Amino acid sequence: MASFSAFKAKSILGPAAATFIQPYTNTIISGSIPVNNISEKSWSFIGLYRFTEGPLNKLNLSLGANTLGKRAITDNGNQVWFGYVPGRTILNLNATYRYDAHWTFGLNIDNLLNKKYIYSVRSVNVIVPGPDINAKFSVEYTF
Repeated sequence: MASFSAFKAKSILGPAAATFIQPYTNTIISGSIPVNNISEKSWSFIGLYRFTEGPLNKLNLSLGANTLGKRAITDNGNQVWFGYVPGRTILNLNATYRYDAHWTFGLNIDNLLNKKYIYSVRSVNVIVPGPDINAKFSVEYTF
């Protein structure tokens, strides 16, 4: 399974032919500025393998990757543009094992390669780092 998106996320505030002088950098932008914290390009992919025989019978493994392209940092009114947050790609791993008709065990490992990245940006003063590698174990019982 996979998905992909590409679009131009630009502010609709202000005329498209407007000129904006940006603080801190004193750069000049003509036209609309990017929308805060929105990636113009993203994709995701997940691959699943089900073992159906042998000692690993009933085990499912999946590996997923997702990417966000660079994202703009603006004042939340999208009238002042400060620059871009770099894009990122992270990998996630999932394993489930169906022990019998009632019990299923699972393990999710998010950010498998422990990539350092910026999760979200609200302004130049509020930048949220992405979570480090983290694992979750689950046990499910079905009646």
